[in-house]
Amino acid sequence: MDLPACTNFSTAGDLRYCEVRVGSGGEAPQLGDQVEVSYTARVVDETGLPGRIYDGSKNFQFTLGQGEVVPGWEMALVGNEGMPPAQAGAVRTVVIPPALAYGDRGEGCLFGRSQNCKVPPGQSVAITFAYKGLAF
Repeated sequence: MDLPACTNFSTAGDLRYCEVRVGSGGEAPQLGDQVEVSYTARVVDETGLPGRIYDGSKNFQFTLGQGEVVPGWEMALVGNEGMPPAQAGAVRTVVIPPALAYGDRGEGCLFGRSQNCKVPPGQSVAITFAYKGLAF
C-alpha cells in the first residue's frame, strides 16, 4: 500500500495534518467505534516531511480508544484542536510527534535494541490513511 503523502500541512495541537482528499460525509468516528482504513506509514525525514515507508495495509480494522494504534492516529480520526473528524472517503496525512507515536522505545527494533528499528526511538512518523468508515 503506497498512498501519496502531501506536504502542505496545517497544525492542530501537537499534530500536523494535510487533506489529500476531503471525505463525503457519514457518521464521524468516536472513541469505541471500530473503523476501517487503508494506510501507508512513513518515518519523518530530517526535513520534517514524510520519508521512508515502514508499514502499510489495506482494509485494516481497529477499535478507537483501545490502544491498538498510536494515539496520534486516533486523534487524526476523531478530530483534534481544529482538525475536524475524518469523514468516510477522506484521505489524510498526519505527522505525529514521538510522544504521540512510539516515543523513546521506537518500533520494530531488532532484539529490543535502539539500532535497526523500523522507527528509531524519538522519531516522528507520518501516516497517510484512507478512511473507509465504520466497520461492522
